[in-house]
Amino acid sequence: MRKHTGPWWLALGLIVLLLGLPGPVFASGESSSSETIEKIEVNVVIVGNVHPILKQRVERAVRAVAEKALLGRSVQEVHRFLKEFIDSLSQVYVGTITGFELERLDLLPGRVSLVEARFRVSEKVVERVTTSWELSEKVPDWIVERITQGLEKSLRRMSRVWEGLPLEAYSWAGKAISQSAEEMLPVIAGFRLRLSPEVGPTTHLRVRVEPLEPRVYRIELESSSSTLPPVILRQLTQTLRREVNFLSGLPVDYVRHNQAELENYLRTQLNRTEALYKLRAVSSVHLDVGAVTKAQVAVESKNYKLLWEGRINFGVEADPTLRLELGRYLSPVTRLIVGAEIPVSTLSFLPAVGAGVEWLGGDFVFLYPLSTGKPKLRYEHQIDSITRLRLERDWSEDYFELAYGIKNTPYLTTEIVGNNSGIWFRLVGSL
Repeated sequence: MRKHTGPWWLALGLIVLLLGLPGPVFASGESSSSETIEKIEVNVVIVGNVHPILKQRVERAVRAVAEKALLGRSVQEVHRFLKEFIDSLSQVYVGTITGFELERLDLLPGRVSLVEARFRVSEKVVERVTTSWELSEKVPDWIVERITQGLEKSLRRMSRVWEGLPLEAYSWAGKAISQSAEEMLPVIAGFRLRLSPEVGPTTHLRVRVEPLEPRVYRIELESSSSTLPPVILRQLTQTLRREVNFLSGLPVDYVRHNQAELENYLRTQLNRTEALYKLRAVSSVHLDVGAVTKAQVAVESKNYKLLWEGRINFGVEADPTLRLELGRYLSPVTRLIVGAEIPVSTLSFLPAVGAGVEWLGGDFVFLYPLSTGKPKLRYEHQIDSITRLRLERDWSEDYFELAYGIKNTPYLTTEIVGNNSGIWFRLVGSL
C-alpha cells in the first residue's frame, strides 16, 4: 500500500503547479490590477459507497490544492490556460488522493471559481470487518458482562465506519476514520478504551480496555446487626469478606460511578449465601469508596432478635448480671419475647415473657418477670453506629434509670448511667 501523509501532499501540489503552470501573462494595455480569483468553491461527487468522513476528507483535499494553486491569480490568465491548469490539478489529485480514481475535473474561473471533481472508489476496499475486545487485566465476571453490554452496540456501529473503505486511502484518511470510530466507544468510568485497527480486505478492529488509577487496594469490612449478637456475626465474617473482596483492584472511579448498583449486587450475593440462608437473615451494604474502601454490612434476621449481654457497674454496687432475650417476630416491627436475667452473685435464673415494638426510630420492650409479677419497660434508641440512648423502668423496685452508651468495640459498650440517686459508669459486654 502506498503511504502518503496529509502535510506533504499540499507541498507536492504546489511544486507541480509551479513547475507546470505558466506565470502571469498580460495582454497589451492590461495591468496587474486585473480581476483576480478571490474564493474557491468545490463540488465533489464520489461514485460508490464511502463514509461521510472520507467524503469530507476528499473535499478538503480538492479545496486545499485548488486554493493554493488559484487564489490570487488573474481570472483572464486562468481562462487563457484553462487546459493546463486542469491537467496540473488532475496530476496532483491523482497522485495524492489515493484510493479513488479521478473520472472528471472541471474548472470554471471567476472571482469565485468553481472546481467540480468526480471520483470513483477504487476496487481495493475493505470487504469485511471483524471486531473484538480484551481487558488488559482480569476483572470479575460480573464487570466483564457489564463492559460487554456497553461495547456490543458500539462495535457494530464502528464496523459500518470501516466497511467499503478504499485501502489506499487509509494512508491519508486513516487517522480521521479511527478518531470517528473511537468517538463511538462508550465512556466507562475508571477505564480507558484504545482502538487498534488491523487494515486489509478483512479488517479487524480490536479494542483494549485498561483500568485507570486510582484503584481499590484495600477493603475494610465493618459488620453490624441489631438482631444478631456479635458471637454469631463473627462467624459470618469470612463469608462477608469473601463476597466484598471482588471490589479489590477495581478503579475507584468505576466503583464510585456504579456505587448503587454494586451495593445492590453485593446485597443480592450475600443474601444468596448459605450462611445467611440458614440464619434466615438479610443484608444491606454501604460502600465508602476510595483507595481504601470501607464496606459497611448490616445483617439482620427476618425471624428472630437475640440479645445476650453481661453488665457490671462502676461507682455503685457492681451487681454483675447476665441478660438473655429471644424475640420471635410476628410482623416486621413486633415480636414476642422470652428471656431471663441471671445475677452472678446468686446464679439464680429469673425468667420473663413480654413483647417488643420497633416504633419512632427506637425499640420498646415490655417484660413481665415471673419471679416478681411486676412489669419492666425498656426503650432504646440507636443514635448512630456507635452511640445509643436507653431508658429503663422497673415497677418491682419503683426504679428507673437513663443511660447514654458509646460502643468501644463490637463487643463492649461504655454507658454513663443516672437516676435520682446518682450517676455512675457501666460496662455492657455483648456476647
